[in-house]
Amino acid sequence: MHEPHADIQPRLVCLPRKDFAPLKFAQLDSMPSDLARLTIIFCVLLAIESVTAGQSDSVYDDIASSLPWMQRIRRDLHKIPELKYTESKTSTLLRKQLDALDIPYQHPFAKHGIVATLGSGKAPCMALRTDMDALPIPEELDVPYKSTHPGLMHACGHDAHMTMLLGAAKYLKAHEAELQGTVKLLFQPAEEGGAGAKVMVDEGAMQGVSAVFGLHVWPTAPSGTIQTRIGTLMAGTDKFLIRVTGISGHGGTPHLVRDSVVAGAAIVMNLQPLISRETDPAQGGIVGITLINSGPGSPNVHAEWVELQGTVNSFSTSGLHHLKSRLEEIVTSTATMYGCKSSIKWNPIAYIPVENSEAMVKRAEQVATQLSQVKHFVYLDRPSFMAEDIAFFNDVAEGAFIFLGIGNASLQTDQKLHTPRFRLDDTMLPVGAALHASVAMQYLQDKQQGKPQVSSTSYRTSIEL
Repeated sequence: MHEPHADIQPRLVCLPRKDFAPLKFAQLDSMPSDLARLTIIFCVLLAIESVTAGQSDSVYDDIASSLPWMQRIRRDLHKIPELKYTESKTSTLLRKQLDALDIPYQHPFAKHGIVATLGSGKAPCMALRTDMDALPIPEELDVPYKSTHPGLMHACGHDAHMTMLLGAAKYLKAHEAELQGTVKLLFQPAEEGGAGAKVMVDEGAMQGVSAVFGLHVWPTAPSGTIQTRIGTLMAGTDKFLIRVTGISGHGGTPHLVRDSVVAGAAIVMNLQPLISRETDPAQGGIVGITLINSGPGSPNVHAEWVELQGTVNSFSTSGLHHLKSRLEEIVTSTATMYGCKSSIKWNPIAYIPVENSEAMVKRAEQVATQLSQVKHFVYLDRPSFMAEDIAFFNDVAEGAFIFLGIGNASLQTDQKLHTPRFRLDDTMLPVGAALHASVAMQYLQDKQQGKPQVSSTSYRTSIEL
């Protein structure tokens, strides 16, 4: 056995595909035999990966040829933003497109939702999901496809998500005979606080589904970058409205009033130790008072009541329940201490954390790293305190949710979500569609062939392609 050269250290290398050049076999003569054999194996694996990548890119190429069609749909959707559970025009537009593609569907789910079906109608069954609703934000962009609904805007990219799923649907319909199972397309209303996913699950939309995939455009990540993580990706959350009622009175006789404002201020301060002293710093949590209102009145009159609104966030369901329980105790006891009464209203449905399946995330990575339009696949070090109701789909099937970067300063698509100047990079529409279609086809193929869990390079924080 040849001893390895003293200056050669074994190491794992992630080579950018664009920089890869085939090794000349004449160069192998100068290498130790063991290293030469390893080099040959490595080159063969790269060649296989290159062929697979070409197949994935063909999905993208096919879908990208429909980019003008996708842009028209996205901009038509952008013109008609609708709030949670009012998405009637949006649903009508989507169903017209599904009819044109000859894709059968069931409607309604959660008032305006749609479940379309492709494939054999038999197991395995995978779901692809998009959200539908918009936000009460006045749009400031001066574009030809600006919102025609005053005060409303697709400021969270749901118009893009719907378009990407339609793009995937068009491709999958054209290749329906190749599907080794069933694909459900979930067009879900009321993501923005309405827990539409939970309603769709309760109404049977996920019946027979064993896996689910979804994505969200992400302006803080560069275009072509994907971000996600295995396990907890996003927090669970609930919104609250606290009302403290006292006894009003003249500002000159404070001893005769029961001051709701002072009680409310004390509640704000008394809630702070819930995070700083009662929550494990490694686990994290949020108890945030974001709005305070004492209604109309005069500067020399003590307000009869004050309302405090905010959110509670945690990376675990048990942590969320604990924070909610303790908040109720503190609000009640503090209001009582100041001679006031209190009440608390929570959202009808609290959002649970988004939990990503390891197998599905690795499968998404496998697909994404074979698309030349994806430049980086990044594993996030920690979850986000934002919330998403795809969590309810992931709760009943193994799921993967990813963030698709659209940030491009030259196109001004790096404006944050939920802002009036949010703008989309339309070139990412076929990328999102290709990810949807490729993940679904790969999942069905793996399940039919009984393949074990896909291999992964998830030890890397970032993969450059």
